Amino acid sequence: MPRTKVIIAGPKSSGKTCLALILTKKPFPDTYVPIVFQPQVFDVTDGAEQHEIVLEVMDETDLKSAIGPQEVNVILLCIGVNDPKGITRMELWVHKLKTLFTNSRLILVGTKCDLERAPNSSALARAYDRTMADSQRTSAYVECSARTQYGISDLVKAVLEPAVTNVTPTFASKVMDLCLIQ
Repeated sequence: MPRTKVIIAGPKSSGKTCLALILTKKPFPDTYVPIVFQPQVFDVTDGAEQHEIVLEVMDETDLKSAIGPQEVNVILLCIGVNDPKGITRMELWVHKLKTLFTNSRLILVGTKCDLERAPNSSALARAYDRTMADSQRTSAYVECSARTQYGISDLVKAVLEPAVTNVTPTFASKVMDLCLIQ
């Protein structure tokens, strides 16, 4: 069974923990309670084959204390689409993550798409299109909502893509159109 190590990373309140809970088939929390998410191992099926996912969550504290390259297949960088500072935060995180995870695929994840977009969200939405994903040398952009589970299956497909196609994990392996942002 193919095994994929995935880290969900992103700034505070970007939806990392809720996304991790939904991916591991746990219920969406009714109220906000900061949770220390312990690494989880779970199986997913891509239709034909079962895959084992090892999932961890990395916050700003973990990012600052991380030393040296890490062995990870896929990084999910979460940025809330309702965050007016999302573009700036994304650029800082992309730089640091690429330094720590040199051989990992980086997928930008626009979270909280069930919430109303920030007033200047048109700039944020444009920033996440194919041009931005390509310029940041990321593999994909997927928009999702942990609350409604919109886009979760697209996200799982994006995570499994290298395992399914036997592509060696690397940044900028390809840009995928999983979601059109308007």
